[in-house]
Amino acid sequence: MTASEIADVCDMPRSTVYRKLEQMVDAGLLTKRDNGQSAAEYTLGFREVVVTHHSGGLELSVSSQSRSASDQLSELWAEVRTETNRGE
Repeated sequence: MTASEIADVCDMPRSTVYRKLEQMVDAGLLTKRDNGQSAAEYTLGFREVVVTHHSGGLELSVSSQSRSASDQLSELWAEVRTETNRGE
């Protein structure tokens, strides 16, 4: 989904959604796909989240999704195009 779509569905201000999405991307919970021509799309960046309760508190573990070489190359190329377009 795009940030605008998420804001509409969640009935939240777009500025809040953009800020939270970027924090989630930085934390590795989301993947941002920006092709430079249309709005960026966000997808889950993890396979599962497990919360375990111990006598000492809670433990959180996040399992990352394995990404194919093709996906990694596609993301890298999108970043290169974005950076190239900024310099124009």
